[in-house]
Amino acid sequence: MSVTYLLVHSPLVGPATWDALAADLRADGHRVTIPDLRDTLEGGPPYCARQVAAAGPRGPQRGGTAVAGAW
Repeated sequence: MSVTYLLVHSPLVGPATWDALAADLRADGHRVTIPDLRDTLEGGPPYCARQVAAAGPRGPQRGGTAVAGAW
């Protein structure tokens, strides 16, 4: 069964932090989306609305999985 994953990175480090995991998931036949959230820090807080908009329709729909990482 193919699953769509939305991998959410910290806006401070960028989407490349998920590249290795994304490659593994794609190799297993899954769909992966990694929105670039770095520009969402411009304009100051609150950031959440811009970050959700950046993920937008590319995010997982029914049956998808969102994975957020912050470290």
